[in-house]
Amino acid sequence: MTDKAKPPQPMAFKNLAELKRYIKLGTEFKATRHKYHPDIVGLTRVVTKVQTNGFYSKIKDEPNHRFSDCNGGKGFFTELGKAGGYIFDGTAVKVLDKRGENGVIYELEFYRENTEVNEMNEYDRLHRQAQRYKELYPKGTRILLLHMGDDPRPVEDDMRGTVMFVDDTSTVHCKFDNGRQLGIIPGEDSFRKLTDEELAEEQADGEDMDEDNGPVAIQRSMNMMFLTESQNLLILPAKYLKCSMMQPVIWNVWLRTAAVFTVIHTIMSAIS
Repeated sequence: MTDKAKPPQPMAFKNLAELKRYIKLGTEFKATRHKYHPDIVGLTRVVTKVQTNGFYSKIKDEPNHRFSDCNGGKGFFTELGKAGGYIFDGTAVKVLDKRGENGVIYELEFYRENTEVNEMNEYDRLHRQAQRYKELYPKGTRILLLHMGDDPRPVEDDMRGTVMFVDDTSTVHCKFDNGRQLGIIPGEDSFRKLTDEELAEEQADGEDMDEDNGPVAIQRSMNMMFLTESQNLLILPAKYLKCSMMQPVIWNVWLRTAAVFTVIHTIMSAIS
């Protein structure tokens, strides 16, 4: 019989402190007796969230069960009271009415974790998660970092960036528009893809300027300024003229450089 086929083994606790240390995300247990909710008896539950005052659980493999979907989707809440409110009888954890009127309200039985199976399940989960993020954020995807979590040198909020790759731990490595390169971690950092509207705006901003204000107008003025080769004029190849949203300073550099070459060319032609 394999480990997966073995029935779960109940745990025995000596006191509440031991029980609290044992309860963590993924711990499985059952109610073997319940005065107020008899329909939950015998259902295997899985701990989904642990707090200092208690924990939430859902019915195993039944996310739509009413006990899984209660409390705003968090699941069934089990309070952790004071040590005097518990009786530890072998593997049975008996919970007393804290008002002392109704004796034992319910009994719980917690199960020993199968370490090997849990490790395999965790590996599979992480692998599937990484594959999902690789599909969601392929190379070149534009993202918006809303807020970076606990990082000593975080990238500022609302910074846009481009995905370079997603590694096997689901970390999304990005090059941000401010020049920084950093990995963002799902669950710790808050981020999202750019919307279609935001992508359209970026594309519009990156297109060539219109005829009155951009490369077309500059090309016209340059064609008027520079002579053709047959007329002692120097022109720049079109590939140097077609630049997206080039700053005026760069175009001025081109103009001045081309003017210098024109003067030199004219002088050399006169000398020869």
